Amino acid sequence: MAENGGENGGHPMKKMVEEKLNCIITGVKSMEEVIEEVKTLFLNLFDRFLANKNYLENEVKNQIKKVPLNLSLSQRTPTLTSSLCPFCLKNPMKFINLKGKRFLVCADQGCKKYLSLPKKGRLELLNSQCKLCGFNIFKVSLRKNNKTFIYYLCPKCWNEGLNEKSGKGFCSGCESFKIVNDKCVEK
Repeated sequence: MAENGGENGGHPMKKMVEEKLNCIITGVKSMEEVIEEVKTLFLNLFDRFLANKNYLENEVKNQIKKVPLNLSLSQRTPTLTSSLCPFCLKNPMKFINLKGKRFLVCADQGCKKYLSLPKKGRLELLNSQCKLCGFNIFKVSLRKNNKTFIYYLCPKCWNEGLNEKSGKGFCSGCESFKIVNDKCVEK
């Protein structure tokens, strides 16, 4: 059991527990003795963790701050739009991707406004802005029957269309503009 221990790339704690288990197998120690030793060790480690909790929290916060803001949407760190929140007009919006829910929320926690996004498909935030309202455009890729379908939408126009039940917001339905090479251009 101990061959997967610390010197061979395993974790030192795992190696120590395996050695203690070998002591039970070989009859050197009883199971109760080993359980008490391992329990004491874990409790001591837990106490050390609690004593350093504030330091560890600060380290985690510092590491989070170092993550660049231009990561892809598939990564956990929220991506920021390059256009401002259409409600407060002060801050960009963050892309949030939770289980089954995807939306944009204003980066200013005081604003608390959001825009819905489609629940299905892979979303890609484009650098291009909608020529009607100036908000970033999203490229949506869907797979159906082994075929990929791509469409574009402006979240601001799309949400207005949802509220009005007009279907507005899909770039393919725009009367004045179209998407060419992932950019909104005049028809």
